[in-house]
Amino acid sequence: MHILFTILQILGNVLLALLVVILVLLILLLFVPVRYEAKGSYQEKNIVICGRVRYLFPFLQLLFSYDHTKKLQLRIFGILVKDFFSEQQGKKTGKRRKKKSGKKSGERISDKKSQNAKEMPEKDTPDKTAADAILPEEEKGRGEITDGAQVADQTVLSDQTGEKRTFVRKIDTFWERIRTFWDSLCRRVRAFYKKWKELLGNAKESKEQILSYIAFWQREDVQKAIGIAKKTLLKVLGSILPRKKMVHLHVGLGDPASTGQLCGFYGMIYPFVGNYVIIEPDFTQVIYEGDFYLKGKITLFVLLKAACIFLFHKDLKCIRKLVLHKEVANE
Repeated sequence: MHILFTILQILGNVLLALLVVILVLLILLLFVPVRYEAKGSYQEKNIVICGRVRYLFPFLQLLFSYDHTKKLQLRIFGILVKDFFSEQQGKKTGKRRKKKSGKKSGERISDKKSQNAKEMPEKDTPDKTAADAILPEEEKGRGEITDGAQVADQTVLSDQTGEKRTFVRKIDTFWERIRTFWDSLCRRVRAFYKKWKELLGNAKESKEQILSYIAFWQREDVQKAIGIAKKTLLKVLGSILPRKKMVHLHVGLGDPASTGQLCGFYGMIYPFVGNYVIIEPDFTQVIYEGDFYLKGKITLFVLLKAACIFLFHKDLKCIRKLVLHKEVANE
């Protein structure tokens, strides 16, 4: 019995340790934020961007940069684990080598075919016109005279019959055009009448639907649910958006008047962005330069809390049911 109790005690301690580890990991995942940071600059058509995303610094880091070349690296405790763009570049170079080798082999085959074609002897082509097939000039002249007389008689007859047929065809085509025009006009009038009826009916139905939707969104419970959803969304955006941000711009439009207009517009929006955006005007030259800096964090607990509110809140549940019931009734 003593041995059994000791074994059970050891198993209980192991299970307790596993539970503690799982709880610690859950707490770290839920409450420890993922921090991100980015900065960049634009000078003389050169773009430089770099940043990092880190979790449990310095446990997990994702570094990225762009300066004529792309870099994306995953590091654990500062040790490089994976470099994404270097692997892609290696694959591309391997494909290019294969394509080049394929082109060389194809060129060799084409060279061999051209050599074989040159070695093949050219065959003699027989002349299409033989000397025995040529008739004497006198016989040719007689045949041409008799053929010309017969052709003249036939053309006179064909002209007379052709004039009669063309006159009859013109009359038939004229009546056919009148019939087709009348039929198309009748069809268009009928289609216009049907469309006008449909539009009147749809206008009445749409007016009723719009009034019903307005009455639905003006209800007290619906307005209360909209306020709850708005508050949760604002909280999520406040936790995700960067808390430290700064943008510095050096701008010159080349024309003092247009640059002054830009400064006037900046003065209008200064109460909203003055703490984060700084514009340095240049009235003498055309110049576009600037840099930025962003820093913030994302917490998983805030996102899960917002998802739970949207899924399980009473007012939002009632609104979902009402909207689904309304859509089914309209269908």
